[in-house]
Amino acid sequence: MITATNVFAHIQDYQSFIIALKNLLKDKGVFVFQVPHFLTLLKNIEYDTIYHEHISYFGLKPLIKFFEKNQMELFDVVETEIDGGSIRCFVSNKGMHTISDNIKRILDKEEEEGVYSIKKLIEFAKKVKNQKNELNQLLLELKRGGKSVVGVGAPAKGITMINYCKIDEDILEYITEKAPLKIGKFAPGMHIPIVPDERLTKDQPDYAVIFAWNFAKEIMENLKQYKEKGGKFIIPVPQPNII
Repeated sequence: MITATNVFAHIQDYQSFIIALKNLLKDKGVFVFQVPHFLTLLKNIEYDTIYHEHISYFGLKPLIKFFEKNQMELFDVVETEIDGGSIRCFVSNKGMHTISDNIKRILDKEEEEGVYSIKKLIEFAKKVKNQKNELNQLLLELKRGGKSVVGVGAPAKGITMINYCKIDEDILEYITEKAPLKIGKFAPGMHIPIVPDERLTKDQPDYAVIFAWNFAKEIMENLKQYKEKGGKFIIPVPQPNII
């Protein structure tokens, strides 16, 4: 078995990858990889997951064709909630496994959602602009009302969002982080200071925007002391939501 969890989208040369994969995989071996699903990216307006490290964005339909072209077979797929909605795919050499009913079920779902239509992409672009406007309006209203607002977490998706929405240090006083490598640095582009998570409970700002929204439950649990003291979280995706 060969596994690739949340790294398959980072590959730049898939043809070289598939040659190496076939050389390593035994006849009855299985390649299991997990990638964010393009369907949920569109459906939940996850535009902030589109950034430099992710070279490709995957739907099931083109993945099946890609492996067929290389004499391999995608025989099963499982939906997972991680990273805003992902698919875990199981691939082998042709004819080694029974094709799961999950394949048709998810292909039908993609078809129903129209993920491969230009119309859907234009719709997505409009929703992204609306989300940006809603988030900016919310943050500006809070600041005008004299409220203090900070960010929680500085993942790549968060940096994408603050730059697209033009959220600078006039709006966010700082962004808190657990990762020592990021603390003491600045968010690229908007130049917002990155400080330790401990500052959240020390300063007790009125609102905290969770940029790693895909781990919002875990983050809120880790920072429950902030919430217990009256702090409120803002989850920006799919639409800004105050908790």
